Amino acid sequence: MVEVERRVLRGQLAEVEFQIGASGGGYTINTSYIERLNATFRQRLAVLARRTRNAAHKLERIERAMWLIGTVYNFCQPYLTLRRYNWQTQGGKWVEFSPPMASGLTNHL
Repeated sequence: MVEVERRVLRGQLAEVEFQIGASGGGYTINTSYIERLNATFRQRLAVLARRTRNAAHKLERIERAMWLIGTVYNFCQPYLTLRRYNWQTQGGKWVEFSPPMASGLTNHL
């Protein structure tokens, strides 16, 4: 069996443990979510891709593009994990929801 080594590279171990406990999300250091977010940015913004012919001319443009991608990702895109089964339609149908729809902030994409 392969064992995963987790270690703190920046900051103090006590502070990291405090932040993990305060987040309520788990008990160990986990980078999978930030890695998934980084992959999404690389996929949707050519300047951040590892090998690309598009050059980043201005840092301000990259920052604006990242804000736009993050907004669309968090507020406009429906997710399979948020879908609900609508039993009122004939034959039933799955209805997709975006995070604002699931939280009741809006009723449409």
